[in-house]
Amino acid sequence: MVKTRSSLEAAGLKQRTANISERVKKIVVSPIKEMRILAEKVPGAISFGQGMPYVDTSPEIKEKLVAALKTKDISKYSTSPGLPELRQKLAERVMKKRGLQGILPENILVTVGAMEGLGAAVMTLINPGDEVIVVTPGFSSHIEQILLAGGKPVFVPLIEEKGWALDVDAFKKAITKKTKAILLCNPSNPTGTVYSKEDLQEIEHLVVKHDIILILDEPYDFLLYDNAEFYSPASNPALKNNLIACFSFSKEFAMTGYRIGYVYADSGIINQMMKVHDAFCICAARISQEAALAALSISDEFTKDLVKKLDYNRRLVMKWLDKMPELFEYQVPKGAYYIFPRYKTSNPKLKSMNSFNFCLKLLYEAKVETVPGAAFGPAGENHIRMSFGAKPEELEEGMKRLKKWGDNLIQ
Repeated sequence: MVKTRSSLEAAGLKQRTANISERVKKIVVSPIKEMRILAEKVPGAISFGQGMPYVDTSPEIKEKLVAALKTKDISKYSTSPGLPELRQKLAERVMKKRGLQGILPENILVTVGAMEGLGAAVMTLINPGDEVIVVTPGFSSHIEQILLAGGKPVFVPLIEEKGWALDVDAFKKAITKKTKAILLCNPSNPTGTVYSKEDLQEIEHLVVKHDIILILDEPYDFLLYDNAEFYSPASNPALKNNLIACFSFSKEFAMTGYRIGYVYADSGIINQMMKVHDAFCICAARISQEAALAALSISDEFTKDLVKKLDYNRRLVMKWLDKMPELFEYQVPKGAYYIFPRYKTSNPKLKSMNSFNFCLKLLYEAKVETVPGAAFGPAGENHIRMSFGAKPEELEEGMKRLKKWGDNLIQ
């Protein structure tokens, strides 16, 4: 059995270490992307891996972008923080979505997706040895960003039996003199949890009490099921000096390939983050910024329809998992488009199988791509992450393969 944080290493692929920096040797490519690389070499594999909605970008956005290409000179850089018109509209968007007042373009940084915003935030805040509290299971790339900055991720387990709820008492115990920030994705990737307002307000209190920074990763704030209620600490004006909120166009507007997102924070923090942003990117691609402007001008019907389609997929996947009680148990996701089932190690065939081995075996034997739960921190072991963003017919076929494979495995 291979013990590793890397799907590629688990699959036997070697990496050069000579002349490579120690900081890079400490991190891995996200196993989400690694599994995609491996799956591309498996003919006919069906992906429950990387989180992408199958729906195409709205034709209206495409048409507006084509018009911009014809009528604007968009072959040049924008200023580093982003197009002034876009920053203004994003400031208005944050005020509307979070019920705030007084947000200015100076509070907005346009980034190369939310990922670059998160990376810039971590690089701006973290000194070597600083601690950043993250939940486990939590988004795998958060871990790598913290390690790359020389920080230490401090894992706080979620409460699985309560639907992967926040453990506020564990957060209190995790804070030390070295704690610099808390990094939280809500709704959760990988569990699909929508954290409760009460628990998040407890986290807010800790942030203010200890004068640390709360970094929010909120690309799925629109994607809610079963009448789940979303609350964001970014809506609390008292937190404005202790907050960095990262957003994305990728999920809400089905624009994952455009790589466009934005950050909301105090202008003093934005000005510091701009140093990192400029050093690595100069600016977000001008054409993607124009696409973002187009996205902000369309009605919300596109997003409402997207939520309906993904909810259908969610129910489809749960229906199939309910047919495999001897193989899996799961918590019902209330947001995002992920489900995080636990495979039952009480079965002798599964007892000694870690999540990397489980997912590789599933990929090569059943041609179904998933993501090892251990990629999402210690509490993710013996789980797999499944994205239900694919086309319904692909999900149906993938779940059929999974059930057949599972039935044979545990016989």
